[in-house]
Amino acid sequence: MKIRLANKNDNFETIAKLIYETDRYIYPYWFQGDKTEGIKVISNLMKDSRTSFYYEKCIVAEIQGKIVGILLFFDETSELDYQYGEIINHNFNYLHTIKNYIIPLEKSIGKNESYVAGIRVDDGFMRRGIAEKMMNFYFERLKKGHKVFIDVLLENVPATCLYKKVGFKILQEYKGYNGYRKKKPVCYSMIKTI
Repeated sequence: MKIRLANKNDNFETIAKLIYETDRYIYPYWFQGDKTEGIKVISNLMKDSRTSFYYEKCIVAEIQGKIVGILLFFDETSELDYQYGEIINHNFNYLHTIKNYIIPLEKSIGKNESYVAGIRVDDGFMRRGIAEKMMNFYFERLKKGHKVFIDVLLENVPATCLYKKVGFKILQEYKGYNGYRKKKPVCYSMIKTI
């Protein structure tokens, strides 16, 4: 297994599929349940350095030449997302989330801080320690004193246990963003200081 930063030669559709699968609420809401469209859009956004999906902000796990896991992050070098015109023109759901979730989140990231926006391992490769290895690879690249934030659904006990295992601590419990659903999911906001 090889853990590394994504590069311009990677199959962006494979990475985009895994990114789409990191959140069962937001991405289906953005793309109105059209996973194929979501993967296509995210893979195109990965080519643009002005977006949160830029490939240089993604760590991948590779086994025998196949990408089987991703970790997507924002940091102080992430630019605000202004390049969504084509999506916004036909997807109000996405516009709402950009204005009320993504841009405020990016604005809140300070110097020596970052946010893990998503971690996903392909179903056929789970329970092999891949997510933990990607996180540790990411942490090793950060300076002492750097603060890493992550959010997790309260109901996602395995992920919460993993995050605690690698050193995250719970900051607060809050009602999360859930797209069109009336009942908001309960989430933890967590922090790790390197």
